[in-house]
Amino acid sequence: MGKKLPRETGHPSNYYDIDLDQMQMLKELRQNRGAPFTEFEVGRVPMAYRGSRGADYMIAAVGATHRFKQMADYRCDGTDDDVEILAALNALSATGGKIFLSGGVFALSQQIARAIDNVCIQGVGPGTRLNLDGVTPVISAGGQSAWLVLDLDTDAGGVDVA
Repeated sequence: MGKKLPRETGHPSNYYDIDLDQMQMLKELRQNRGAPFTEFEVGRVPMAYRGSRGADYMIAAVGATHRFKQMADYRCDGTDDDVEILAALNALSATGGKIFLSGGVFALSQQIARAIDNVCIQGVGPGTRLNLDGVTPVISAGGQSAWLVLDLDTDAGGVDVA
């Protein structure tokens, strides 16, 4: 995760924190859509820009921050978190997409997989951890192409994107 921007004042329910990398991603996303981009209050982005994010679906771990849970499309409860992750994966279009996982531990009871190409699953770094059984790969792309798994940690089962 990138360097955090300094906090500024503002009502917490109207803003959520982002870091420098996320600010750049938001800027590029808005420019690619032809929308104007202006520098916001340093370190925060108004909730009105919730829809301008770099992922199709956001998933919050049970220990995620309150702000991330507010933005999340799916919220995990710490048990069988694969249900929410697979729901987001199944909700992606047939052409693929991106799923963003919050920081926290995701307790899985089955492997994460779907038979589509062009999938990106991204966490926030080592603070995003996926646990299955320590043997089976946590995420498997199978025979699919262009799967990208970024910025997360797994148990000993690892990731299979072969």
